[in-house]
Amino acid sequence: MRSVLIAAATLLVFGGASAFAQSDRNGASQTFTRACMASPQMQSYSTPEPACACASGVLSGRTTDRQFYIAGRLTPFGNDQAGMRAEIGRMIAEGYTAEEVIEVGTIMTNSAELVTRTCSVFER
Repeated sequence: MRSVLIAAATLLVFGGASAFAQSDRNGASQTFTRACMASPQMQSYSTPEPACACASGVLSGRTTDRQFYIAGRLTPFGNDQAGMRAEIGRMIAEGYTAEEVIEVGTIMTNSAELVTRTCSVFER
């Protein structure tokens, strides 16, 4: 399960603007789950989707609509630091704050153990 956690943290903390609305948790969940499944950390699992979807659900439950939207915006960038910085710049230009982005990262970090305990049953 540590791999789901690492994938989730990488996708959301270090991570194109997304095409979903700020209150669209479905869009953010789909973006996160797909990116998690495609991450190198998940390639050794035969069916990573349940564990990735579970991790998305745990994180969704710990965030506000706005925070989960930020996470969804960052997700497509994975380890692309330049892309991540550019996306953060776009979000700041739209009225988001650096503090909000940092808060999402903190939520991810603080959710790590819960994601592991909750979602490891789905890792195959």
